[in-house]
Amino acid sequence: MFFVLLLFSCSEENIYNESTNGSNAVNPFGTNNSSFYQKGASVLTEEYLMIQKTSDYLDFKSKVESFSSKFPGDIKLVFADKEEMMNWISQNLNLTLFNNLEAVSNEFDELSESYKVIVSNNLSFFNEVGMLNDNEVKDLFSNGIDSFDASKLPPGGPCENNCINAAVECSNSVNALYESQMLAANMCYQSGQLLLGAVIAAMATVNQHNGQHNCAVSFNACIEAC
Repeated sequence: MFFVLLLFSCSEENIYNESTNGSNAVNPFGTNNSSFYQKGASVLTEEYLMIQKTSDYLDFKSKVESFSSKFPGDIKLVFADKEEMMNWISQNLNLTLFNNLEAVSNEFDELSESYKVIVSNNLSFFNEVGMLNDNEVKDLFSNGIDSFDASKLPPGGPCENNCINAAVECSNSVNALYESQMLAANMCYQSGQLLLGAVIAAMATVNQHNGQHNCAVSFNACIEAC
């Protein structure tokens, strides 16, 4: 349901007007440019991996890690959107390392603005991504993210193997959610809603970071119990 609502909120009826005044707004995305050239998914994947090495992206990832570290306990929570996150924190502020609700909101807004900078500085890339189909977009954004890598583990017995299988399933589930949310964010970019898309991407990245953390914690607890 959450994903469907995101798609609706970023329909083609939305007009890019975040940095313009009124009716002369121009969507920076679109294929009506004579110099537009559609690249293949493999080329865009290489470009995306390069973007992940830029100072803009590294700054964003650093902000994500700092933000996530302020949530309590070994098991980090995953939220559908900012509203759900703020509602939970308002009832559990004392369990977090945030000073107050305003600090939470401001820090998350900084995350979103940080991702918007990434999009704004790579408009050509994100424009090209709009030419991919949904599965290609998901595959694209799955590159470079954390995942549970069972190949690095030594052979184990039945109990250990069950733990590994559970961790792989957990990791895949986390990344599937991330890919779906990044697809929704991409649809926002294509309709000109850069900030809304950045908000969704920021929440998706926090969820992915927290979710993979949870998979690792559960895996270690499982192994210890074998």
